[in-house]
Amino acid sequence: RRNSKRTVQDILLDAMKKRGIA
Repeated sequence: RRNSKRTVQDILLDAMKKRGIA
């Protein structure tokens, strides 16, 4: 990713992908 710091949306998207609801 461009930014080293993860944004809130980054975390949410990652969680969604892990749950398979993305």
